[in-house]
Amino acid sequence: MIARASTVLIVALLGCKPESAPLAAASPEPAAPNAPVHGATAAPVHGATPAETAASQHPTGSVSGVVKEVVPAGRYTYLRLERQVGGAVVEEWAAVLQAEVAVGSTITVQSPFEKRDFESPTLKRRFDRIWFGTLEAAKGSPKATERPAALVPPPPGGLAIADLHSRAESLAGQTVTVRGMVTKFNEAILDRNWLHVSDGSGEGRDDLTVTTDGKANVGDTITVTGTVAVKQDFGFGYQYDLLLEKATLAP
Repeated sequence: MIARASTVLIVALLGCKPESAPLAAASPEPAAPNAPVHGATAAPVHGATPAETAASQHPTGSVSGVVKEVVPAGRYTYLRLERQVGGAVVEEWAAVLQAEVAVGSTITVQSPFEKRDFESPTLKRRFDRIWFGTLEAAKGSPKATERPAALVPPPPGGLAIADLHSRAESLAGQTVTVRGMVTKFNEAILDRNWLHVSDGSGEGRDDLTVTTDGKANVGDTITVTGTVAVKQDFGFGYQYDLLLEKATLAP
């Protein structure tokens, strides 16, 4: 079938569960996608102003920085990052799924969400603030996000992804099949794997989020069969107008 793609996940901790538990609601420590001494914070290291510090609390889609410390913790890797915020240098902690990250490297954590006063049972350390998210693949890596170069036709009896978007409300609860290229894969978030597929069928409407127990590599073209779900809110910023849930994957 399809192999696992390396992913990472950074979360702004507010109170998840142990690393054995998924990044779902009410887990003291997330069980997947990154830790310091008591009271480690994202405080500025070179005197950032309150406004500059506040700005660092709401990144637009990602958090990037130079890795100053790496702390493995079971299925997770904790990263102390040094980053520029509003002209000041600040330090912040991030948590991602287990990954090999080198001190001194520059990394980006995508789709971060914040947790405050987070206590890691595994590390027995408390973070005033931490970001949880997905580690972006390095440039040139086969795991880097791509899009299909040409239209991927739907399978027999299936739908183009743009058509599914157009008919989502009427198809809610029904089983449908689509075909497309995997553009993103994240493992073990909220007790399931997440992937995006795109078929090039409509600008801005040819991308579909899928939940599954299966695994896939970014760049694979696959057939996906699952249940249509609309207006889904899993908390922690995971909100979707359209999902294909509990999907099976085939080459």
